[in-house]
Amino acid sequence: MSKDRKSFLLHIDSLDILEDLTIEESGQLFNAIRLYQLGEETPLKGVVKIAFSPFRNQFIRDIEKYQLTCKRRAEAGSKGGKQKVANVANASKCKQKVANVAESKNKSDSKNDSDSDSKNIKTLVVGTPVDSVIFEYWKAVMGKDNSVKPTAGRMSKIKARLKDGYTEEQIKSAIDGCKSSDHHMGKNDSGKVYDCLTLICRSAEKLDTFIGYTKTVNPDQQREQEVLDWVNEGQPQNIQGEIYDHE
Repeated sequence: MSKDRKSFLLHIDSLDILEDLTIEESGQLFNAIRLYQLGEETPLKGVVKIAFSPFRNQFIRDIEKYQLTCKRRAEAGSKGGKQKVANVANASKCKQKVANVAESKNKSDSKNDSDSDSKNIKTLVVGTPVDSVIFEYWKAVMGKDNSVKPTAGRMSKIKARLKDGYTEEQIKSAIDGCKSSDHHMGKNDSGKVYDCLTLICRSAEKLDTFIGYTKTVNPDQQREQEVLDWVNEGQPQNIQGEIYDHE
């Protein structure tokens, strides 16, 4: 880590791995992250070693990006920043004009938003959207009562996966896969149940993982596969809003 830096970035998505680690393994992972930021290395084994790999790759990319930013700022400072300030000001004005146009258009289109969503998503029965059918299926499989509502967060995740091209049956299969996972049903070190719909449908990669759980596997193999699936999801991405709703 560069001595000039006083902090480092952890993506929210990256912390999902903690679900699949024990308390001891989580402690080893965070200690390895701390030592890495101090310029030290610590030997790791097994699942913790696998889990630390994407963090280290992210840190390397962040440092390279930070160094490049510092270099560009230094070059800009030596040449004077007047033109840059002018360009930023012009860009800001353009963005404001675009925002004004977009706001005007949104007001005129707001009445048609719900109709557009319904047309974009196939329906199983006339007047019954597929996302509603999937939501009710999830409630039935997980034993949820009528106090559990189809919140905007839950329904938006279902719609996102449908728009990705996943079918109703594939999403239902992912729900079944979560139900068949001992780890997600509470047989884990924390004793918590992770059956939230926003988790199952959070991303295409996560949906694929749960679809794969429909096949019965050894619990130890399943936990190791979950870690590998998380590592193979690619570069972490920042997300906003609801992450888990442990119900």
